[in-house]
Amino acid sequence: MIKMGYLCAIDNVFTPINLWGIERSKCRERKNFLSNSMANIPNTSLELLEKTAARVSDRLKTIAHDTDIAWNAELDAQMHLLLNRAEEVHSKAFVVIVVGPVKSGKSTFVNALAHAHVSPTHFLECTVRPSVISQCKAGEECSITTFRQTELDPEASKADHVEAIIDYIKGLSYADLSGLEVRHYPLNEENLTEHVEQPIDNKVVRVTTDNVLTSITAPGGDFLGQDIFLVDMPGFDGLNANLEDKAYPIITHRADLVIFIQSSNSAISKISSDFFDILREGNGSAPVCLIHNYFESAFWRTQEEQQRAIRGQMEKAKEIIRQRGFNLPDANCFSINLGKVADNREEAYGKEVLPEYRSELEAATASFGAIEKELYQHVISSQHTTRLNNCLGRIRYEKELLCKMIDEQLTKFETARGRYHSAEQELDAIREDHQLVYSRAAFPLHFTADDLASSLDGIANVTMSQQLTMGTKYNGATARGIVTSMLGMFAQTVKTYVDNHVSMSNYLAKINAMTESRYLEIRNALDRVGGIQIKPLTGFKDEVLKPIDMSVVLKAYDVEQKIGDTYLIDRYNYERMRSMMNDAKMTVIGVTQPSEPGVYRGGCLQTTILPRVQEEVEQCIQDIIRKRSEAYAKLLEEKRSEVLASIITDFDQVDARITALKTLKTKLEGIQFT
Repeated sequence: MIKMGYLCAIDNVFTPINLWGIERSKCRERKNFLSNSMANIPNTSLELLEKTAARVSDRLKTIAHDTDIAWNAELDAQMHLLLNRAEEVHSKAFVVIVVGPVKSGKSTFVNALAHAHVSPTHFLECTVRPSVISQCKAGEECSITTFRQTELDPEASKADHVEAIIDYIKGLSYADLSGLEVRHYPLNEENLTEHVEQPIDNKVVRVTTDNVLTSITAPGGDFLGQDIFLVDMPGFDGLNANLEDKAYPIITHRADLVIFIQSSNSAISKISSDFFDILREGNGSAPVCLIHNYFESAFWRTQEEQQRAIRGQMEKAKEIIRQRGFNLPDANCFSINLGKVADNREEAYGKEVLPEYRSELEAATASFGAIEKELYQHVISSQHTTRLNNCLGRIRYEKELLCKMIDEQLTKFETARGRYHSAEQELDAIREDHQLVYSRAAFPLHFTADDLASSLDGIANVTMSQQLTMGTKYNGATARGIVTSMLGMFAQTVKTYVDNHVSMSNYLAKINAMTESRYLEIRNALDRVGGIQIKPLTGFKDEVLKPIDMSVVLKAYDVEQKIGDTYLIDRYNYERMRSMMNDAKMTVIGVTQPSEPGVYRGGCLQTTILPRVQEEVEQCIQDIIRKRSEAYAKLLEEKRSEVLASIITDFDQVDARITALKTLKTKLEGIQFT
């Protein structure tokens, strides 16, 4: 932060210049005139206004100190702007802006008030950036100060820089000129040409965009006194600078007096009306003065006809300004030929003027002097009252704007809270996965134990008929081999049967369909509540049916226990072998009853083998479904948090912020401006 003072200070001492032949004694005489005029201001009214302004300013500082709205950049910026306007009540700076269409005579008028050549004049557009003219302090030399942006993109922060420069001009303590390069030069024709005037090349004005604003100190006359800052603004309708410039509304909203210049060939127009709309919106209490710069080109007409035309142009301008809601008293309206005033003062440089016109030029200059004094008497003499009224008007405007922004934010909060709860409910409703859910009905296993048992029964009968012979004796090793071989054929048959009845590809196709349904359910919900698009999850692994262990079939009948290691030749005869093989068969497939032919009961096929196979298949399917369901549940939780955060970042703080904003608005609305 830079410690601020008024803009006129220059460290260097330069050779005195006197462009207009004005003696320093004239400035001292004007100061006495100002002091005498100030004595006419009603002290009671001014004192009451000062107390009101100070009270409002202090109240706003207290409110801002007790309020934290840094979480909202726009509200915070508006609060700082409101505090800025509140601090202005302590500044004595009185800002007068000179506005009007291109070539209406604004710069000529400014030069006349400054009693110096401070603003360029040309038949082309000359004023392409604001210039602030103020009185040179006693003991200092007249100067030019430039404010150039140092950023790579000057337009990005131009508005902030203009605000900061106005803060600087008004002497506000927190004015921040960071990002600006401030340089001082002595006021002379060379520096004026280089730093204020725009180069004219082939009738094209080249604008130096990094120079935001120039400030010039000059001798001044009856009007331009201490704490008066005269701003020469670009024309409303210029090619290179106009009403669309970012500086225009900023400076306009901080003006204490508006002097509108129109001329016979550059009269008030729609774009001029647009300016008054801008003024009324943000600074409607600022008084307006009208200067009609007339040209006496119709010299062949009578003096009466010429004056009637001038009055008609004046009345039309006053009518339009008043229609825009501004109080424009006749005492604030003047007409003069500024060209004659300028030409008469140009004669001070030794430029020749035809003798027969000298008296006209001198008369015009005298008329301007009278206008200058009248402007002071009608407006500047009560500058402190006017300034404070303007300050209070601007504070009220910015306060009402902040209240409006608070209402908009409260509406946004209520709307967002409704959206938040709606989104939360809709997404919570699909948290429980109803798509990726296992059920035996969805994944039926078509195992028919009786059919399989019948097949195994046939295998046993074939084996016995092929392996056993009447009258044959079998030792233990042979007997064990025959039974084990039959059980091995049982196991292979069961495996083939299961493989034929358990199709993992079919199960995966059904799981994929379920997964697609779950994906669409989540995608559509996220799109509805938050406009978020997601893609299907991929990369699921280990989604194959593990090989089923068929050793259970072999272990169903304990051959080792049933057949020992003895090798006696007559140990196992035909009948015993057949009985043992039937026993092994029935252990596996069970037995049938005459009342239920073809129905096998009691075997481990029905009680152990097939239930175990079914359990392993079901577990595999459930694992696949569970992994996919968990993956989409995780995705839903991530996107749910993202959606809700996009609606309200800090939902837990919403209620507190709503309460704080309502409290802030109540305090702001409670400020009394009377």
